[in-house]
Amino acid sequence: MRYAARRVRSHVPAALLGRLCLLGALLLLAIPSAAAAAGTEDAERLAGLLKTVTDKSPGIPVGPGLYRLHGTSPDLPDDDLEPLRLLLRRAVFVGLGESIHTNGGFYEMKHRLFRFLVEKMGFRAFGFESPWVSAEVARQYVATCAGSSFTAVRSLFAVWQSQETRELLEWMCGWNQGHPGDPVHFYGFDIQNDGNRNTGPLLAFLSRLGFGEGDPIVEGIQTCDGTEVRYYPGQAYPEALYQQCQGALSAAESYFDQNEPGIVAATSTADLAWARIHLVSAQSWQEEIFYQDRDFDRSFAARDRGMAYVAAAIRTLRFPNKRVALWAHNAHIMRNGPGTNLHLNSMGTFLDQAFGRRYASVALTAYDTFLEWPWVNLCGGPHHIFSSNPVEVPLHATGEETLLLAFDPPGYKTFFPPGTTHSIGEVGGVPLRHFDALVFLDQAPAMRPLFTLPPCP
Repeated sequence: MRYAARRVRSHVPAALLGRLCLLGALLLLAIPSAAAAAGTEDAERLAGLLKTVTDKSPGIPVGPGLYRLHGTSPDLPDDDLEPLRLLLRRAVFVGLGESIHTNGGFYEMKHRLFRFLVEKMGFRAFGFESPWVSAEVARQYVATCAGSSFTAVRSLFAVWQSQETRELLEWMCGWNQGHPGDPVHFYGFDIQNDGNRNTGPLLAFLSRLGFGEGDPIVEGIQTCDGTEVRYYPGQAYPEALYQQCQGALSAAESYFDQNEPGIVAATSTADLAWARIHLVSAQSWQEEIFYQDRDFDRSFAARDRGMAYVAAAIRTLRFPNKRVALWAHNAHIMRNGPGTNLHLNSMGTFLDQAFGRRYASVALTAYDTFLEWPWVNLCGGPHHIFSSNPVEVPLHATGEETLLLAFDPPGYKTFFPPGTTHSIGEVGGVPLRHFDALVFLDQAPAMRPLFTLPPCP
């Protein structure tokens, strides 16, 4: 897998995507020919459960914990999503995943799920797997409707720059126009590729505290990649500079911890909190790029630890006590656990450690997946983005177009016998340990890009 990740990354133009999606490169290309055979037993078991079902209405269980959905369009009635009320009733954060990027079926479905969370469950914020500083353009558009929704979407990672995402932002903007006293909020939480956009404000804050040129902390932060000199992605970031950068960032962190009352008195509680967000973002990004070809697991964990911190810290600053949905890849929203084939410390793992059962995750996957991702040579379809013993095969065998599978114990034990492992997309393991629910699309169309894409090779 690591070899495949490096091979795919070599085809991604740095000027266009930067570090766009390290995970997307990791989880693309395992489509084993034995996958269908591996799911035969599950398909037969599920078919047996469905024989007794006579009511074909959406929202009616078609098996234990398995519900038929109307479809993906955000404008459909939402009565079929009612099972989510009980499933997500305690959640403060809910991760909404996808097995791969550039799929419009996943994007539409997440828009639909978010509308339900807002209208029926009181959620008031949507965080995106996109650099949080850059995503401020989209945040301002959602908050005020000023400017262009096209410009707002273009402030996000290229894999989200679609008509489906644009329609989501427009709906959020429309909600705020109609509910001025009860707004919904948009923000980014990723830490990738923002270099000086984090170290620059951090240095400015330190300057307010009396740190000037020649101070070891200032000089150390100036060696961070992207601050004064950019190494990534064109050349290796020298280890000596990386160590100096991280040493200075750690020293700044210690200074904040040891002098917090005086810093707050000289600035404000909010100013210090934002400085910490810039600091953690810088630490995470520097560690991610330094270790990406040295220790991929550490690189992944650095990014996801930073994303979890930013997602929670911005909530505390901008909309405390509000319930938040998080848009990201399945491997970011998953809770890590024994038995997974991805030995990665994910954002979901860190949020689960911090919030316990107040964090929940809903994976999205499909049987036939269509894509618009020419930078990694994935266009058209159908692609089968799944691995060994996939859940997609027995769900496809039901003949249903769209399903919600709740991983509560009764449904889980009926559909997945105890002790068995399955994959959802490329995340293999025991699904109950990693996710709370799964939304399955039998056919998932590609996203509708907002700009002209290069042709797929």
